[in-house]
Amino acid sequence: MLYSNLVTSRLNEFYDRLGARIQPIGIARAVDDRRLFARLVVGLAVGATINWAILVIVQVAFDEFATAIVDGLLLLTGVVAAYFFFRTGNTAIYARVAIWASAASVLMIHVLLGGYEWSGSYMLWGISNAVLAGLWLSKRETAAVTSVYL
Repeated sequence: MLYSNLVTSRLNEFYDRLGARIQPIGIARAVDDRRLFARLVVGLAVGATINWAILVIVQVAFDEFATAIVDGLLLLTGVVAAYFFFRTGNTAIYARVAIWASAASVLMIHVLLGGYEWSGSYMLWGISNAVLAGLWLSKRETAAVTSVYL
């Protein structure tokens, strides 16, 4: 019982600190709303990381070692960028690193898999990356990211 109270208080402190980091993004609501949003962000980040790790495992299982290395490097880049985001709260750097790393990954995997016939799903993922670039980056950078997928 005492241990669960300690864990709960530590989690609440973590959510409060994370909420304080996220608050400059534009969330200026009650503490409970920030805590809820922080839990959502952490849950999405952990879920995406687990899904990406599963993708790398599946690629290794199908003897696609080169694509597994590229996706593994993208996974590592995402984890490092997320770490710096949680430490600094700078969303601009996080978005820029995530979008450009994703664009480079899609381009490399497109070449490694041999073109559009075998890498179609990666190119569809690239379209969503171009949309994210439009939301987060300047017009010039958005055009550069979008040109990767042409």
